[in-house]
Amino acid sequence: MESIDNPVTKFSLAGKSSPAAGSSRSSNP
Repeated sequence: MESIDNPVTKFSLAGKSSPAAGSSRSSNP
């Protein structure tokens, strides 16, 4: 798994926990 410091990884983990976070990922860099 990639480093937690990676913003993409943070969004990926968030998406698994909350569908809303996965949707927000598209709007955020």
